[in-house]
Amino acid sequence: MDLFNPFLIKKYKAILAKNPKSKVFCPLVQVYRLKKEFKKAKEICLKGIQHNPTYATGYILLAKIYKDQSQTSKALETLNKAKELSPDNHQIYQLLGEIYRGEKNLEKTLAAFKMVSFIKPWNQTAKKTIQHLEKILYQQKNGIKKPKNQQKDPPSQNSTDDKKSQKLQKLQKLLSRIERWSDNQENEKNS
Repeated sequence: MDLFNPFLIKKYKAILAKNPKSKVFCPLVQVYRLKKEFKKAKEICLKGIQHNPTYATGYILLAKIYKDQSQTSKALETLNKAKELSPDNHQIYQLLGEIYRGEKNLEKTLAAFKMVSFIKPWNQTAKKTIQHLEKILYQQKNGIKKPKNQQKDPPSQNSTDDKKSQKLQKLQKLLSRIERWSDNQENEKNS
C-alpha cells in the first residue's frame, strides 16, 4: 500500500478524529513530514503528544520536524524529553548524532553513535561512523593532516530512499496493528 494514498490519509484522520488519544497520529505526522508539510505535521504531532504525553515516539517525530526546519535547539530540547521517557531508544541517539554531526560537534556525535551501538550492537552504520569519528579525532588530537583522498563522512542511515521506503513499510505495519487493535476495542464495546 502507498502511504501517501489520499484514501489512507483520510482514514488516518478519521481514526484520529474518532479517538484523539490514538497513536495513529505518528504515521500521519510522518506522512506530512515526508511530504515536507511541516506546519501540518507539527500541529498533528503536538496534539498527539498532548493526548499521549508519555509516548517517546511522538517527541522523536517532533524533534525530526524541528531538525528538518533547522531548529536545532528545539530539536535537542525535544529529544531530551524523549530520552527521559525512553532512555534506551536508539532512535533518539541516532537523531542526536545526526544533529551534532550537522553542527560539526565530533565529540557529541561520537558519544551519540556510541549509545546507538551500545543499544543496537549489530548496527553497522553506527559502527562505521564510530570508527570514522575516532580516526578523525585521533588525527586532530595528534596534529595529523587528513589525506586528500580520505573518504568523506559515512552516509547517515536516513539518507537513502531505500531507508525511507523501509520506514514507510514499518509505519504501514504499525498502522495496520493499530487499526486491528482499534477495531477490536470497538467490537468489545459493542458486545
